[in-house]
Amino acid sequence: MDVTGLCYYRFEGESSSIRALDLKTGGSRLLAGGDPFFAENLFKFGDHDGAGSKVLLQHPLGVLCGKDGQIYIADSYNHKIKKLDPATSKRVYTVAGTGKAGFKDGMTQIAQAW
Repeated sequence: MDVTGLCYYRFEGESSSIRALDLKTGGSRLLAGGDPFFAENLFKFGDHDGAGSKVLLQHPLGVLCGKDGQIYIADSYNHKIKKLDPATSKRVYTVAGTGKAGFKDGMTQIAQAW
């Protein structure tokens, strides 16, 4: 849920995408990842930061809308936490994780999550 309570964000693990659901209109839109033309495409995945459908995620399994309005994504098979700005740029970028699975605490650039 966003900070206004009017938008719900959801992950779609199988299609490796993040969608926004407008609670006022009932509509939905693709924010990041996935295939913008064929939502059932399960083979458009990877690890690429960017904007919109140029973003590649791999089986995201969680989203959180922070108090700052930013969306934090658990990009599970890439072993990273990514951040999406839904209001302005729609840009996604890695904020933590190396891309390697592990159990290593530390600075965001060296931390490893399983």
